[in-house]
Amino acid sequence: FYDAVSGARQAATNDDTLTDGTFGILVPAGTYGVNVEPPASRDLLVTRLDNLGFATPLNLGDLTLNPGSPVTGLVLGPGNAPVRNVNINVLDSATRSKVHLAHDSSAIDGTFRVVAPNGTFDVQYDPPACTGDAPADQKSVPAIGPTALPTMHLVTGVNAMGRVVDDATPPNVVGSVDLDFFVPGTRTKYYTPGDNTKIDGTYGVLVQPATYDIDFTPPLGSPLRPAQRFNQAVPVDTTFPDVVLTTGFLVSGTVHAQATGVPVDNVAIDFFPPGSSSALLVAHNHSDVTGAFNVAVESGTWDLYYDPPLGGG
Repeated sequence: FYDAVSGARQAATNDDTLTDGTFGILVPAGTYGVNVEPPASRDLLVTRLDNLGFATPLNLGDLTLNPGSPVTGLVLGPGNAPVRNVNINVLDSATRSKVHLAHDSSAIDGTFRVVAPNGTFDVQYDPPACTGDAPADQKSVPAIGPTALPTMHLVTGVNAMGRVVDDATPPNVVGSVDLDFFVPGTRTKYYTPGDNTKIDGTYGVLVQPATYDIDFTPPLGSPLRPAQRFNQAVPVDTTFPDVVLTTGFLVSGTVHAQATGVPVDNVAIDFFPPGSSSALLVAHNHSDVTGAFNVAVESGTWDLYYDPPLGGG
């Protein structure tokens, strides 16, 4: 049971099924998301129930767990030592939807076994902080039926550190800025959990020793503009100079389907200088479920292009 607002896990009493599959669970009144997790011995998928309100006794009826396929692997650290308690995440490579998993930590010998539907996935490895190992992932892994993943070899991580401020005088620190780390010259993104700035504008992200292009994306609704830094070497713990986000102007609107007037979500809104094929760097430039968008841009004159999602008509 997870609080529907905070996501915090709620302790519950008698939260295992009996031998006949029935259950009766005691929880405080509230609204929860619920994971129905099968035992490790069964190749069944986790069922997720969202926004269940409990004010009085509630009968959920019969819940059906769909079959899945085992995905197995091995996690090794420096010196080929097995790494235990590595949290395993599985995301759809195309939609970025997270697959709900049970029993998703590596064992004392570094092995793990989770159950997933068929598809193509990114598998993420988040080691415990006490190991000092950097997070890692395997991208676009096809999983059709039982799948054995290549061994994941984790490396000792290093810290990319610094601070993000705005362009005021004196500057203000900026919290909740999202940092993304990429292979230089590409948009191939590394898996870097915990990569947001703190309330004091500082960040400290555990990464593999390498050179990165780094994106700095301010929070949604902020007039601050995103920034990029290229070819940033992080061979050891490295503190970078302050990154300054400049103040822009918010451009807002709503996207509707011409034929029906229905709002269209996930439309990309791109800004181009007139006559140019090079788009302005922007963030949060997709419409939401109401069709609305709100994008911070530089001052100037722009051509706007509205690119609907694939299959959106």
